[in-house]
Amino acid sequence: MIFSLYLTRAFALSAGAALLVLGALAELLDLLDNGNVIMARYGRVADLAIYAGLITPTIAASIIPIASLIGALIAFGNLAGHNEIVAMRSSGMTLYWIVARLAPVALIIGLLYFTLRFVVAPYTEIQVFEMLRESDKMEQTVAEPESDKGAYWISSGPMLMGFESTENEGRRIRRVTLVQRDAQGAMLRHIRATEGRFENDGWRFDGVTIRNVGAGEAMAEKTAQFMLPDGPQPIDILTATIPNARVRLTPPGLPAAKIWAGSNSPANALTNFYEALAAPFVPLIMLLAAAPLALGTARHPSRARDMGIAVCTGFGFLLASGIFRSLGESGMMPPLLAVWGPVVIFSLAGVSILAHREG
Repeated sequence: MIFSLYLTRAFALSAGAALLVLGALAELLDLLDNGNVIMARYGRVADLAIYAGLITPTIAASIIPIASLIGALIAFGNLAGHNEIVAMRSSGMTLYWIVARLAPVALIIGLLYFTLRFVVAPYTEIQVFEMLRESDKMEQTVAEPESDKGAYWISSGPMLMGFESTENEGRRIRRVTLVQRDAQGAMLRHIRATEGRFENDGWRFDGVTIRNVGAGEAMAEKTAQFMLPDGPQPIDILTATIPNARVRLTPPGLPAAKIWAGSNSPANALTNFYEALAAPFVPLIMLLAAAPLALGTARHPSRARDMGIAVCTGFGFLLASGIFRSLGESGMMPPLLAVWGPVVIFSLAGVSILAHREG
């Protein structure tokens, strides 16, 4: 028990220190890049502090895998350099035992990684984008749109919604086009509106023209208002306006037919979903990659080689995951294989290297 706590503390403190240093550096660079924009638009230090707090989850989530690898390298390197691993092994402890005792804290770090990247960051990134969005937008004319081509699109399967601009944090949209479809995807109704407002009972559209389509002919009628009770939430509207917005696990993140979603394809959403399931295991892979370093000593000739193998394995996993994820999001590879393929391959590689070094 004492050895387990000692090992856990060594790994957790090293990973935490790496996360703090790398995160502070990344956040400082971001503030140097965007801090003048925030101060020019808002003019208050408090708003700069709010911006710094909002970008923290995204930065931390991007750094946790690297911090886990660096923390494991530091922890195992110090244990080996001080001959503590030699003392543990002489008392009958194997490297498998040591890695097994560190696995729980690696999974805890993985859960933190999952929470920041897939639960918190999708919402904070929207607020960051809104803070950086131009604040002096010109009011657009609310005349009826002349075409069906909206600037942004969002859908729930049977209903498509296009709009050209949004205001009031996604609660008001301008120049709206609604297309209602049947189960086979054929258009049933084509609806145009000058604007839509999100209220407690759903979306209320004004300046509406409805065209009912059927049997090869269309009949148009104008009405004052149109209600859409089960429409998208304001945060879904904002997400649709943000380029490369992070997919959320809650609606509209999952590709279900009745859930509102933006421009991301079902393959993109499925890849994001499987990646969220695999996220808790990422620090564990980094731990496996660094474990062979514990078998050397401060003057062991293979120390540099083990360090190089660990770094190549850890960064190789991140590189392969990024490439496979891009293939999965584009639909060129099955999402399940795109996410879990690198996880399985590099987990087996880490275990194989560990078994070879342990003998």
